[in-house]
Amino acid sequence: NAFVAVSRGADDVWDVICRFWIPADNAAKRDVSENVPWTQWAKEQKIGVCLTPGDVADYEFIRRDILAFCKERTVKLIATDPHNSHYLSQQLQAEGIKMLGFSQSASSMNPSTKLLETLVSQGRLRTNENPVLDWMAANATVRETSDGYIKIVKPSSHSSARVDGIVALVMALGVASDAELAPAPVAPEIFVL
Repeated sequence: NAFVAVSRGADDVWDVICRFWIPADNAAKRDVSENVPWTQWAKEQKIGVCLTPGDVADYEFIRRDILAFCKERTVKLIATDPHNSHYLSQQLQAEGIKMLGFSQSASSMNPSTKLLETLVSQGRLRTNENPVLDWMAANATVRETSDGYIKIVKPSSHSSARVDGIVALVMALGVASDAELAPAPVAPEIFVL
């Protein structure tokens, strides 16, 4: 599970903060099977890896962690993959957090995937060299549809490689850039014919 927050700095660089959750009871197994140092990363707080109790995702733990994050910062909106997040989204919304289901289709992901590509190529993305996000970026593949839309995917559907953080980054950039580009509300006018 991944949570990525973005904010645009005064220097026109986007800052990225990440949270990743791994079940504590199988983190050591994942160190070996995925050849990734999850348990080491969890010891370094700035990386953002949290070990949840048990051997499966503990969504109550994740909910509390997201709520704490939102209380520490100004969070305007959280985009979620509507496929597996319905219950967590409802709980967070009940806590007063604005939630938005973000379709994982190529047409929905295309604009923010292209924005991510532009920000990276222009050096306008500040990730603080997060090793988890770097690893996920190395796993990411771009799939292009016949319509020319692009989106981030795993190298293959059977791969154990993870790209959750990069997909979350794409979604965060999508809602953040949409919010910045949205026109200001127009005051109603009355026309008499």
